[in-house]
Amino acid sequence: MNDPAIVRSVGTMLDAHDVATVEQLVERITALLATDPERLMNILYRLDVSEDRIGEIFRRTPLDRIAAAIAQAMIERIAEKLATRQRYARSRQFDVRLRSYTPDDAEQLYDAVIESFEELSRWLAWCRKGYSLADAQAWCQWAAESFAAGEAYHFVVEALRVESIEFAGGCSLTPTTDRANNVVQLGYWTRSTLAGCGVATKAASAAVAYAFDRLAAERVEILIATGNKASQRVAEKIGAQREGVMRSRLAVGDRRHDAFVYGILRSQWIERRSGEHRAP
Repeated sequence: MNDPAIVRSVGTMLDAHDVATVEQLVERITALLATDPERLMNILYRLDVSEDRIGEIFRRTPLDRIAAAIAQAMIERIAEKLATRQRYARSRQFDVRLRSYTPDDAEQLYDAVIESFEELSRWLAWCRKGYSLADAQAWCQWAAESFAAGEAYHFVVEALRVESIEFAGGCSLTPTTDRANNVVQLGYWTRSTLAGCGVATKAASAAVAYAFDRLAAERVEILIATGNKASQRVAEKIGAQREGVMRSRLAVGDRRHDAFVYGILRSQWIERRSGEHRAP
């Protein structure tokens, strides 16, 4: 149960992004027990580690083993949640819905980012070491205000099932600085447990429709790092055409990436949508 990716995920929740082994994780928990036990308890509750399990650890575990027992409980709980979501996502059909952010989305956003940190941080500049709940709160507030002001359109992506609604990721439409040309840039990401389930494709398609139908866009652009194959597949599935490469266009942390430029034109989108409606 000591999958390195899960260990790193726990470390990220503890603001220790360099954690790579269980031993390092135990050291971080030991430090929190000594300096900020309340924060550690809040993280355990956020992970849904039961009060009974926490109480049992503190009652029955020798003092010098408490940190290790807590680490194992956290690892097991994340593994359970990931396994359940993966089985559920791949075995059930669901629709995807876009909606604007509200301040109440901060905790769900934070959970999705922490769960997906290893993948997202490779390609998204905002997903950096030290990402916190306060960052998520600030983002949700800003995204809601920007949407209301018509400055940028950032969407929560929700997976809709018969019995539940799950925070599935994010999608954005950002008008370029030269608004006279009616060009918007599209971005999207999906939480790790729903990767490969078609969420990003459905969300990106809905966002493009919003750009053309609601924002009167004439062109939608997508900039994707040349190494980001998953996002390239999404762009191609929604009908975007690769138009060229821009050298050293994207900065993520201390690295710069060449980027492919994808584009969708209003005329192309209308033709594609008409073809789908005519299909038997």
